[in-house]
Amino acid sequence: MAGSPFADRDESAWVRTSCGWRVIRSHSRATGEETNWCDLGLSEHQRLSADVRLHAGNNALDFSVLRRRKKQEGVVIEVDKDILDAYRREGFLFPLSVLSNSETATLRTKLEELEAQHGGKLPPHINRKPHLLLTWLNELIRHPRILDLVEKILGPDILCWGSGFFIKNPHDKARVTWHQDSTYWGLSSPDIATAWVAFTPSITANGCMRVVPGTHMLQQLPHEDTFAPDNLLSRGQEIAVEVDESRAVDIVLEPGQMSLHHVLLVHGSEPNYSELRRVGFAIRYLPTHVRQLTALADSATLVRGSDHYRHFLPEPVPQSDFHPEALAFHAKMLATNDQILYKETPAKRGGGASAADAPATSK
Repeated sequence: MAGSPFADRDESAWVRTSCGWRVIRSHSRATGEETNWCDLGLSEHQRLSADVRLHAGNNALDFSVLRRRKKQEGVVIEVDKDILDAYRREGFLFPLSVLSNSETATLRTKLEELEAQHGGKLPPHINRKPHLLLTWLNELIRHPRILDLVEKILGPDILCWGSGFFIKNPHDKARVTWHQDSTYWGLSSPDIATAWVAFTPSITANGCMRVVPGTHMLQQLPHEDTFAPDNLLSRGQEIAVEVDESRAVDIVLEPGQMSLHHVLLVHGSEPNYSELRRVGFAIRYLPTHVRQLTALADSATLVRGSDHYRHFLPEPVPQSDFHPEALAFHAKMLATNDQILYKETPAKRGGGASAADAPATSK
């Protein structure tokens, strides 16, 4: 892979984090040389160009695979631990390859067909927990390659609490101010991760997500509601303290790749200054021990493992796209969602997108 310091090796596996390259194992067929667990110092540009990636020969692999030749189980366990350590330290991981080219193309076509049915733009109310309405999105939140990676972060029992598309068309002036996702969600624990799946290229020019590494360690920060018309967030919220933007990392993704980020990580995004549309689908995952702190009956979908706590109403799988029963349940949950997200807020919106854009904050 271009840029890998071990691209000429017959067999190698490495991870790249904002702290530098970490080589898991490298073997040269020509010299017989083998390298294990060494760090390499690279330039700032190289360190920030991506967070985590694995490499074996010239093939990029999923974290859960890491096998070009047969490897001992202990090596795989060590790799998983290194990924978890990187997430805990930085608050995010990327790029993670989860969808094939054909899977991504199919999903993008379905989205475009859905938009065409609604005059070219996805209605805000459909874009709140759309996995409750659309069979193909209900399948996506359960995709095994996504869940295999989420499980490394959250454990084996996983709920999907929310989802939504985040779309910036060419020259879209809307932006996302620096914020933390957790601010208005009313959930009991920060053990929550967002999987942001790219349907199109997500690059600096078209307004990719930007994060500030390590800021999830700051806990909950104060926010101010602006309801600004060019802010894509549900309340136009922004962090009420200074953010060191010089430390920000652009989450650059190719179609079919995703990022994972912690619910407390400070992040935002700039407008789309390009001719390239940017489309991502965000999925909010949490372990089953997390609960809603309000007295309202919130809902979630069990996507892996078992739910022994039953803190959330179980969400039904739609029998078909926009099935009447799915529509009724979805409407009921949106009404509950509004009460959670706009608690102690007299006016839901003074500008920007409608209240229906929540809970999935745009990136």
